[in-house]
Amino acid sequence: MVNLSRLDGKSVALVLSLSGCEVVWLGTGSYQTDGTLGNVLRISFDEPNEADGRPELLIQESQWRGTIADGASHGCDYVTAITLTAEKNATQ
Repeated sequence: MVNLSRLDGKSVALVLSLSGCEVVWLGTGSYQTDGTLGNVLRISFDEPNEADGRPELLIQESQWRGTIADGASHGCDYVTAITLTAEKNATQ
């Protein structure tokens, strides 16, 4: 298991999966201490769409149960993945 502090200043790929579709976002990690959340890894994504702003992801170290692996296959230092599941009977 990789300590999140090792990702500070490193390039990070986030692989998002939903219903068999994958999207990869590339960003840079910044390890920080938040007054409310404690230690967090903030991933700022490199290619923001002006209409969408500059997306970021916060990973709270005390709650993180995911894996972080070598990111060479994505052209970066590290990679992590998040799989989202859609509810079958979701209503809007």
